[in-house]
Amino acid sequence: MNSLELLTAREQLMEDIDCIIESNFGLVDYKDDVVEQLCDAVCNNFPSRDAPTQPSKRTHQVKIMLNDTELACLEDKVALNRSDRASEIRRLIHQKMNTENP
Repeated sequence: MNSLELLTAREQLMEDIDCIIESNFGLVDYKDDVVEQLCDAVCNNFPSRDAPTQPSKRTHQVKIMLNDTELACLEDKVALNRSDRASEIRRLIHQKMNTENP
């Protein structure tokens, strides 16, 4: 496994953790702290010298409103990639960042 594959797998693991906690503990007040601790553990146990110097810890939560067409498009991407909504939105953001800063 090369470093890019490792980073991708590590990122997917952190997204899976977030999704699992969110789906099982939706209204629990401390769930974000649990997600943060688990993701920190992933980063500590799977460090990468190629990782960005800035922390990869997610500290911002964003709520968005979508119309029916936008939601259907997002759901199609989720089904196609066997992913979740947050991962697909992050993927779009990363694609945009990579096209602006190649």
